[in-house]
Amino acid sequence: MIELPLFFMDACLIPGAVLSLHIFEPRYKAMMAKCMQGVARFGIVKIRSNAQQSESEIVGCSAEIVLSTARETEEGRWFCDVVGRKRFVVLDCHGNDDLHGLVFGKVNFVDDVSYVTPSPESVETKILLEYGRDLAFRSYEVGALDFAKASRWSGGDDDMSLSFWLACILPVSWDVKQQLLVLNSTKLRLAQTVLLLEGLGRSSSIDFSAIQKRHNLPILKYVIKNVMTKFKSDHSFGRVPVARHAVLNRRCRLQNEAVADMPLAEDD
Repeated sequence: MIELPLFFMDACLIPGAVLSLHIFEPRYKAMMAKCMQGVARFGIVKIRSNAQQSESEIVGCSAEIVLSTARETEEGRWFCDVVGRKRFVVLDCHGNDDLHGLVFGKVNFVDDVSYVTPSPESVETKILLEYGRDLAFRSYEVGALDFAKASRWSGGDDDMSLSFWLACILPVSWDVKQQLLVLNSTKLRLAQTVLLLEGLGRSSSIDFSAIQKRHNLPILKYVIKNVMTKFKSDHSFGRVPVARHAVLNRRCRLQNEAVADMPLAEDD
């Protein structure tokens, strides 16, 4: 367990993704000054605009500042890029009045559940990954996905990292991306991403027939159906375990007091 300064915003950071930030609120300017003097890392946690906080939103991602992009203006604002590194679960948190109420959280880092390779689990994950990647590139070819605009990437090429890459480039809401972030099963994340890509294909009239002929569609449907059925029937499957009740309620109050800085759009 470690302690991280927490940056609350109406967006989520995915491991491997690069996000541009414009930091102007006093607590976060103080955070940047502290990070630039020591460890250039903080945590990003998604917030909601209403008072209800779901379990998934006490799962965040550590952000590493790309030092070459960090720039402070004369007014004390900061511009920088950050790279998503590791997901974490917030176990407790407190505000620091000396830093304008900046919230610090005690966090545990989490990874996807690992499995022995080769195994049925790893084989099914590879099947979903290859199919999802083909769907994404076909969507890109017809203009339904913009890789350059949707995501600058600084992640790895293992199955888990590539599942996050697919989640990152999807043209979906931050709420949906947060739901994918909180999953701790690579296979489940890929299954949900494939379903979203197929939905994008239907809404954009993309012809996936050639791709589906190259893949074993009955096996794909079987794998997706099994993993989604287990996810819906077993609440402990595929989700990062999180603290509940008192800690969650305390975080709700702290988050509702926080004013989130927004990421810059690519066109800004």
